[in-house]
Amino acid sequence: FPSCMRSSKAGSNFLFLLPLTFHSSGRFSGIELILLTKIYSMRSIGLDIGFGHTKVVWDEGSLKFPSWVAYWTGTGLEDIKPIEFDGAYFVVGEPAKFAKRVEIAGVDELIKYYPLFTKYVLEVLRVPAKQALVITGLPPRYISRAEEVKKSLSAIGVKSLIVFQGFGVYYDVKEKGISSGLVVDIGFNTVDYLAFSVEGEQFIKELAGSIASLGVINAVLIFRDLLPSNLESLRAKSPSSLINVFVQGRFKQYDLSEYKRKAVEQWNEMLKSRLRQEIGSLFLEKDTLIIAGGGAYLVSEEVFEQEVVIPDEPEFSNARGYWKIGK
Repeated sequence: FPSCMRSSKAGSNFLFLLPLTFHSSGRFSGIELILLTKIYSMRSIGLDIGFGHTKVVWDEGSLKFPSWVAYWTGTGLEDIKPIEFDGAYFVVGEPAKFAKRVEIAGVDELIKYYPLFTKYVLEVLRVPAKQALVITGLPPRYISRAEEVKKSLSAIGVKSLIVFQGFGVYYDVKEKGISSGLVVDIGFNTVDYLAFSVEGEQFIKELAGSIASLGVINAVLIFRDLLPSNLESLRAKSPSSLINVFVQGRFKQYDLSEYKRKAVEQWNEMLKSRLRQEIGSLFLEKDTLIIAGGGAYLVSEEVFEQEVVIPDEPEFSNARGYWKIGK
């Protein structure tokens, strides 16, 4: 994008960003300003693709489905309409559990299949590609690959705006008038953070980054380690296989709620400690924490000294903020 600009022409369809500065540490520093203008005539779709689930928000509602991809072979999937992508046919979401799944192990796979997820969403919403404006985000440490995603979506006829994750959360609660704060977006695998301040109409990104393996997966691992030896079958499960047991706090006739409580308590302390370690003194300088993502349901507000703001349906906060950007 060119240097930061504001367009006053009616009907302008732009979001301008100053170039981001990337460092080998995986952090971004310096100040980048974002000025937003109204976007007209297109259908705004907020798309938040995570390793666990994909969240979508549009004018008529919201949608959540597993971020699963599988090759379509026809056998057992005759009633599922496949999606053509990159010379092959795929199924996306829940139907993928009945077929040979493609492992979305990291950001490379996530970016590769961005157009596939987008095509699936547009088919579900019945929105033609030429009418869609998809606003989505990448983890702060991978924002340098925004142009790659933008080009891949353009190749399927979709206009897009790419921002860093966390900005959607801020924009979701923008009306609360928070002038300085820290966004903490807790997913299944990662925790993304974004320290910001607002001066007039200028949004200033002070520091942003990602902490791997600190998300819900970490709470599930603690829970698994706390389980008694007579539940060896559960202790042998992977975190993704154990997530439902963790959420329910129960397995068959066993009440596991006390193990879950202890795990969540330890995870909250670990979350606070790691954020302070990563962010340094800036963590305590921020009076407000905006906590979103599916992991927000596990957060104990009393653990933190700051005021804690948790948006409604926090797992949809990023996607809802993206959608609002396009409104």
